[in-house]
Amino acid sequence: MPFHPLIDQGYFVTSVPEHEGEFRHVFYGAQQVPVADCPNCEKPLIRYFQLDTTDPRLGCTDAPTEFLPLLYCWSCKIPTFPFSYRILPACGVEFLMYAVGKAKAIYENYPEAFPPSGVKLIALTERQQALIHRGNKEEYDDWVTPDLYGELDEIFANDYQIGGEPQLTQTPWERAWRATLCPLCLDEMPFLASFYDANLDPRGFSGEDTVQVVFTYCPKCHVVSAQHQCD
Repeated sequence: MPFHPLIDQGYFVTSVPEHEGEFRHVFYGAQQVPVADCPNCEKPLIRYFQLDTTDPRLGCTDAPTEFLPLLYCWSCKIPTFPFSYRILPACGVEFLMYAVGKAKAIYENYPEAFPPSGVKLIALTERQQALIHRGNKEEYDDWVTPDLYGELDEIFANDYQIGGEPQLTQTPWERAWRATLCPLCLDEMPFLASFYDANLDPRGFSGEDTVQVVFTYCPKCHVVSAQHQCD
């Protein structure tokens, strides 16, 4: 595996109108973290996802808070460098590493938050995970045959994943993936979640369909790091 995941079992994450099950994971919506404006441009950070850390499937039960927010900014230079922050016990965040500088707006009237949504987790099968791994390691043109189109279409229809090995927008992974080190303990940070650009706003997060944001998490230091890839 190109990087080690926080949890071996991967889950496709789908948007649904209402929450399903006992856990309160949330897509998008206004983040409610104290002092969580962007440390560079001071605009509200965008919430991609909020994990309910009481869900034992996701490997975050030792987190210092009940919810773990996955935050990012597309309004400044933040995407040009790994963006890292520590989760604090009082539900706040401490910014550890980020780029500085101004940038043009992604598109006009960029929102402070995107419409919220409920969440459904769907466990990947061993077959799906094997196909994702092969796709990350090799150029698709080298091995994909017509009999695989249906299975791959089902995988590609899922833009979001937690755990396991995600489909990377840049392949093969040896050229695309760079391990993220925790800025506090310097250990490699396990993969936590990946999100392509689509959300309930037709413009998406960045306005580019092929952009993917990958989140890693250090369970020892409770540090989240995010970096983006594009095709």
